[in-house]
Amino acid sequence: MASEANDVPPAHRRTQRGLDWLNFFLADVQTGVGPFLAIYLAAYGWNEERVGLALTAGGVA
Repeated sequence: MASEANDVPPAHRRTQRGLDWLNFFLADVQTGVGPFLAIYLAAYGWNEERVGLALTAGGVA
């Protein structure tokens, strides 16, 4: 099995590394945007339950 890792073309490794970094930054953005989104929705009259459901739906998606 160890030889299989060496048989992966460099382009595939670069693509996988790029997707890893994209996932990292998207998780960071989601964590940073959540509190601001909650305040924004509350300012438009959303109650705590609806804000929580919206944030949960975003986290699941």
